Amino acid sequence: MPPLLFGSCAASLNRGRLWHSEHLGLDWHREEGNAIMRAPSQRRARAVRAFVLIEAKPGKALEAAARIAKIPGVLGAWACTGPYDVIAHVEAVDMKSVGRMVANTLQKVPGIDRTITCVAI
Repeated sequence: MPPLLFGSCAASLNRGRLWHSEHLGLDWHREEGNAIMRAPSQRRARAVRAFVLIEAKPGKALEAAARIAKIPGVLGAWACTGPYDVIAHVEAVDMKSVGRMVANTLQKVPGIDRTITCVAI
């Protein structure tokens, strides 16, 4: 089912029926100047994003960053200077999934000593 579009009358509909539409499980947002009401099945899933600060063994940062970048759910991984050797940007459907990804996948990459996960808000 396509989203329901409301042009210039969106403000009055939005003011009068916002609570009712939320009660029915619908939500409002703006897209290209139009107010759009979406059913729950049409909502975009909100993902949890986090930055993982990684300490690697000496001489292993570049190799670790390259391996980490290939892991599903990793948006990017970079070797860097400073107190951490690699920074990875990860995304998952919820906090538990981020934790599982870090514990079960990232920390098992050869050359990784320690990680700190910083969730983006």
